[in-house]
Amino acid sequence: MDTYCYPVLHKYLLPCVTTVNISPCNNPHSYLFSDDYRMFAGDLGNDVTDELLTRTFNGYPSFVKARVVRDKFTNKSKGYGFLSFKDPDDYTRAMKEMNGRYVGSRPIKLRKSQWRDRNLDVIQKKVAEKQLLGLK
Repeated sequence: MDTYCYPVLHKYLLPCVTTVNISPCNNPHSYLFSDDYRMFAGDLGNDVTDELLTRTFNGYPSFVKARVVRDKFTNKSKGYGFLSFKDPDDYTRAMKEMNGRYVGSRPIKLRKSQWRDRNLDVIQKKVAEKQLLGLK
């Protein structure tokens, strides 16, 4: 595991330096080549956390991860998140069974994530670059 130092600036704090471990587990860009089926979860209340979403969808065998998107300065929920599944059947079943069910204080709105469609060009470019470098 490599350790890198990055300067951290926060609008309310003085500049400082922090140490961050970069590995496939905690690298925010490690999802770029994942082969999962991603679902958008909208209309989430402020009480919904990653853990609550995980507990809610953990009954599906191929469920991988849940993430609530938060403001990077206030850490307040932005009211939406994403769910990942490895199996398209579990993905479809979860979409049908859980759409409109209460998670926390509000009914959840589930849709197919547009992430892969938006980033298809970026992914294809990175794959081509890896092939040119002789990497898989």
